Amino acid sequence: AVVSTQSGHYGRGIGRRWCMLVSFLLCGISVGICRFLPHQNLHYTHFSVKTFWVIFGRAVGGFIYSLVYLYSAEIFATTVRSSGLGLCVCAAQISSLIAPFVIVIHEDNANLVYTTLFLFCILAFLASWILPETANLPLPATVAEMDAMKYRNYTIFTENSPLITNDLLQSNKDKEIGDLK
Repeated sequence: AVVSTQSGHYGRGIGRRWCMLVSFLLCGISVGICRFLPHQNLHYTHFSVKTFWVIFGRAVGGFIYSLVYLYSAEIFATTVRSSGLGLCVCAAQISSLIAPFVIVIHEDNANLVYTTLFLFCILAFLASWILPETANLPLPATVAEMDAMKYRNYTIFTENSPLITNDLLQSNKDKEIGDLK
């Protein structure tokens, strides 16, 4: 519960994108460290160190999980927000389906599990790198505004915005009205 409430708070100061980047990197580092620690016949010190990194990685994973809910609601336009959020939640639930199989694989080859999780953390880090920052910006209302978010240097979405012209806004409004008919 503490991790879930903190993700919304910390994402405001530096932005949710940077929180996700740092979190995926920390999770990958903790899993990578667990990969190289011995997993059989552990000395008490090794067991404590490995337990720390596993719990730390799990806490960061919980932070990421709640941050994905917040970030995906901000990145999608109002017209497609529920579908986009549903897609992100569905993709996040895949890990819940895979969890029982990870335990079975861990009994046979623990290094395979840690290596796979490490690679997924690094891939998620790289995928998050291309996402736009949403800090101190209004939520996009249309798909055109959402498309304009992919540029690094964009301004607040208004009719006077250099990236969104009145022609683009009008054509998008006409297209959305045509879709409703």
